Amino acid sequence: MRPIDLFRTAAALACCAAAAGSVVSSLHAAGPISSHGRYSFARLGSPTVVLRGPAAERGETVTFVLPAGASARRGSFYIVDLHARVRIAPDSPPGNVYLMAESGGYGSAQIAFTVSGKGRAVEWTSVGAINGVEHHRSTSRTIDVRFSNYLPYKGIHPGRNTLAVFVRSFGARIAAATIYSDSAIEYVGSGPGRLVARASVNHPRVKVGSPVVATVQVRNAGGSPVHKIRVSWMLIGVTLTPATKRAVSFRALRPGEQQFESFRFTARTSGLSQIAFLVSSSANQTATQVAVAVSRTAAAAPPAPGAAAASANGKSGSAAWTAAGAAAAVAAVGAVSAILFARRRGKRSGR
Repeated sequence: MRPIDLFRTAAALACCAAAAGSVVSSLHAAGPISSHGRYSFARLGSPTVVLRGPAAERGETVTFVLPAGASARRGSFYIVDLHARVRIAPDSPPGNVYLMAESGGYGSAQIAFTVSGKGRAVEWTSVGAINGVEHHRSTSRTIDVRFSNYLPYKGIHPGRNTLAVFVRSFGARIAAATIYSDSAIEYVGSGPGRLVARASVNHPRVKVGSPVVATVQVRNAGGSPVHKIRVSWMLIGVTLTPATKRAVSFRALRPGEQQFESFRFTARTSGLSQIAFLVSSSANQTATQVAVAVSRTAAAAPPAPGAAAASANGKSGSAAWTAAGAAAAVAAVGAVSAILFARRRGKRSGR
C-alpha cells in the first residue's frame, strides 16, 4: 500500500473548502483537545506518512483544535511526542540533516544528524526541556527517533492549531523520513521543570591561608521532575586554590525539592576572586557566583546576613563587590558557561 502524502491531500481539501465552505478541520481533528490525555496523530486524523524528496522539505502538518481560553500556562501545558524514522541516503555526502517541528511557526523540536561520509557512523543530537541534551551515535543509516518536548507558549492558542514536521538538509541527503501515527500531542497539567541556583560562602572576607567553603543551593522551581543534574565550578581570579572535586552529579529533583552541595578552596594570595557555579540538567542550564576577598591581614567584621550570595541575575552580591565588579563577573559567568557546556558537548560526541 502506497504511503499517503498528506501535504497534497490537505492542499486538495483546501481548494474544495474554498468553494463549498470549510470542513477541513473536522477531517484533521477529532474534536477539541479539552481534557488531559494523549492524542495520537492517528486520533487527530493523520496516518503514518513517508516523506521523500521535496515532500520531506514541505513536511506534514497536523491540525488540532483547542477550546476557548486555551494557553500553555497556568496548569495547561502541551507536549509533542514525536516518533519518526530517518533513513540517510547510502550515497549521501557529508553534511547535516535536521528533523524539525514547529507549533504555530515556533520551534518545538530539532534533532540534528551529522553525516561524516560514506561508511562512517551517523551522530545525532537533540535538546529539549524534558530530557535535556541527548547525544547518539549509530553505524546504521536508518535511525529511529523518539523525542518529547513542551510546545512553546506562543505556539498555542484557542481554536485551530498546527504542528508542522519537516526536514531540512545541508549537504547531506535523506532517502526517506517516516512520521509515525503513534506520535502525539499530550495535554498535561504540569509545566517543565526549572532549576534555580544560589551560591553562598562561609567567609566572604578571609586572610591568606584560610579555608573557604562555598555552598550551592539547587532548587526545582518548575512543575515537573528534573533529571541529570550536574554542578561544576570555575574560578575567576587567582586568589583561591581548589581543594575539592571539580563537579558533582545527582539524579533528580522533584518539584519543590532542593539540594545543597559544598566545595572547598584555600585562599592563596591577596585579591578578589569569584567562584562561578554552572548547573546543567534535563530541563535547563543556569549559573550563579559568589565573591571572596582575600587579604594579608585578619578578616574584617562579618558581613550582613545574605551579603555573601550572588545570583546570576545580579540582584545581590557580596559586600566586597563593586558594581562594576559584579557586572563583570556576571558577564564572565555567561561566557564561561557557554564554553564549558560546548566542551562537554564536544567530549560526549567524541570530537
